[in-house]
Amino acid sequence: MSLRSRHIQGHSLSSSPVLGVVVRAQTYKNLLYLALTFPLGLFYFTLLVAGVPLGVRLLSVVVGLPVLIGVLVVSDRLLVFERWLACRLLDRSIPLDRDTEADDWRDYVRQPITDLGTWVGIAYLAAKFVVGVVTFVVLTVLFVLVASLLLAPLYYDTTSIGFYLTGPVDFSLSYVVQFWDGAAVITLPFTITSWQVTTLREALAVSAGGAVLGILSLHLCNLLARVQGWLTTVAIRPRPVDVELPFYSNN
Repeated sequence: MSLRSRHIQGHSLSSSPVLGVVVRAQTYKNLLYLALTFPLGLFYFTLLVAGVPLGVRLLSVVVGLPVLIGVLVVSDRLLVFERWLACRLLDRSIPLDRDTEADDWRDYVRQPITDLGTWVGIAYLAAKFVVGVVTFVVLTVLFVLVASLLLAPLYYDTTSIGFYLTGPVDFSLSYVVQFWDGAAVITLPFTITSWQVTTLREALAVSAGGAVLGILSLHLCNLLARVQGWLTTVAIRPRPVDVELPFYSNN
C-alpha cells in the first residue's frame, strides 16, 4: 500500500462523523483535559477551604487581610492557568490575562480585586471540584465497562460474563389493526432471561459491543469537554473594572 493511499484512508476515517472520533487528536486532548479535572478541582477546593476560613479567622489580628489577598492573587494566577489549559487542550479562544501590565506589587493586588472575572472565577474554582468528581465517576465507569467488554475473549472461560435476573421477565407489545368490518389485535410476546457467555463466538460479539460502546463513550467525553470548555470561556474571561482602591495611588 502506497503512502498516498494510506493518507487518503486516514483522512477519510478522521472525517467520518461517527468513527472519526477514534483517530482525531482532539479526542485525546479532550480526554486529558477531563482526566485533569478531578485532581485540579481537588487542589483548588483545598486551597479555598483552607485559605479563606484561615484569613477570616485571622482578621482580628491584622494578618488575616494579607492571607485573604494572597488567596485572591493565587486564585487569579490559577485562573490564568485554567484559561491556558482550555486554549491548549480544548482549542478555545480566551484571553489568558488582562491587557494591562503590572508595574509594581500594588498592581498585582489591585488588578485581581478590580476584575469581576476573578470573583466569578473563584466560584468557578470551587465548583470545579464537584465537576471533577462527576467527571471522574463518568470516566471511570465508562473505562471499566468498555475495557471489560473489549477484553471478554481473553477471560470469558475463566469468569462469568453476562447479565443475571432473579427470574424471567415477560412482557408483550400489542398493536391494533383497523379493518373495514372491525379490528384485530396483534400481540408479540417477549421473555427476557439471564444470559451468560459460554463460547468464543459470544465473547467476540460482546467485544464488538464493547467497541461500539467505546465509540459512543468517546463522543460523550467530547461533549463533556465541549461543555466544560464553553463554561470556562464564559465564566473566567477577564472583566477588569476601572475602580480606584484606597491604598493604591499612581503617584
